[in-house]
Amino acid sequence: MTITESRPTDAVTTPRARAPLGAAKSAFVAAFLALVLIAIGALGVRDAAVAAGWLRGEPLIPKAFDAISEFGPQPWMVPAGVALALSGIVLAAVSLLPRRPTAVAVQAGTAVYVGHGDVARVASAAALDVPGVLTATSTASARKVVVRCRATGHGDDVRALVNEAVSDALEPLRHTPRIAVRIRQEDRS
Repeated sequence: MTITESRPTDAVTTPRARAPLGAAKSAFVAAFLALVLIAIGALGVRDAAVAAGWLRGEPLIPKAFDAISEFGPQPWMVPAGVALALSGIVLAAVSLLPRRPTAVAVQAGTAVYVGHGDVARVASAAALDVPGVLTATSTASARKVVVRCRATGHGDDVRALVNEAVSDALEPLRHTPRIAVRIRQEDRS
């Protein structure tokens, strides 16, 4: 019987996971159309209940079909048909649009992502550590972080210090976003 030893490899490579993505724009259109279909289904259930004698009233669907059947060709129908066809093409194009990423990759051996809101919180916390900064709020996207500060002292000096602090805090990100710092001067009296 032969015993073989297996040695652990020095570097384990893991496949890179995809970035978290937001909802597709077509999801909103689909949700609206689903609500329309639910309303039509509820109307059908109501008419079935009326026909079964469970509810009082008259069925609405036969009345709607009777009203529609009285129409002949009308001049407005061609432009309406063209508008519906164009809206169908637009909806098909919207369904093919790429989804937006909702997180930023971190430099790590495995797939680690940080949400845009968390990037903004890190930027605000870094700005608050700068001497002279009274308050700091931030917004972040995949490409840009905007830090708004109320600060005492000279604006350009504080802006440079905040920019440096936020850059250092966001250094672990795979692609560091552009940083815009807006300073509002406050007098401390």
